[in-house]
Amino acid sequence: MKIVRIRSGGQTGVDRAALDAARELGLPIAGWCPKNGRAEDHEDPADDWLLKQYPELRETNYAGFSQRTVLNIWDADATIIISPGDGKVSPGTQLTIDEAKKLKKPYFLLRDENVTEVLKWLNKNFKGDIEVNFAGPRASSSPGVYDIAKEIIKKII
Repeated sequence: MKIVRIRSGGQTGVDRAALDAARELGLPIAGWCPKNGRAEDHEDPADDWLLKQYPELRETNYAGFSQRTVLNIWDADATIIISPGDGKVSPGTQLTIDEAKKLKKPYFLLRDENVTEVLKWLNKNFKGDIEVNFAGPRASSSPGVYDIAKEIIKKII
């Protein structure tokens, strides 16, 4: 199994950590983001900052977040959800879990910083080249998650 591309929706937190980790390691990135590149730190429709920073992302038809969540799950071979902390998951993270189940797409929920189990899962379930969608909480609901997720993602890649 070899991860050949990273997919994410570009939101602050885990999504951005995935895009940045992939770039640092020289992997291609892709993903769907809300219309106008909407993210919690760039809500103004005239501010297409996200799309300027990550031109590989494609806009959905809607400014909401759920459509890009579904499309990123659908387009990836697997979704890895990084949700460290107190055991609770954010509404967006729960949406990712629910949609992966509904679409019958493989996903792994990583609750700590130990990547051993996710690497075993990937190697057991996938052969050849794969594209992985990374998801998890945004920065506002999980302070510090960007840095934690970026290190985890680098280890996984």
